[in-house]
Amino acid sequence: MALVLAVVDVRADAFRFEWPATLMRVKTGYKAVIKVVNESSRQARIGVAVALYDADARLVGAGTAGTTLGTIDPGDAAQFSVEFGHVTERLEEAATFHIALEAR
Repeated sequence: MALVLAVVDVRADAFRFEWPATLMRVKTGYKAVIKVVNESSRQARIGVAVALYDADARLVGAGTAGTTLGTIDPGDAAQFSVEFGHVTERLEEAATFHIALEAR
């Protein structure tokens, strides 16, 4: 899915849901995968959050991800997996979502 989300020359370039995610053809859970590109002239620490809502705008799941060690260098990209590991019973009812991007 195309995504237009940028903060201080750092942008989310691509976004996809994996319902459920698989690893070597084994179902491993639910996740969202976000590609982030650093188009700034400085290193960036990244944080991303995704919240999922049902058709009645009730929250059905949320997750976060980001850089834990290190940064994304200028001109580089990184992929982040936002895991929905503990609250999954209603995730398939998700109708809309919000995504937040933080660069520092």
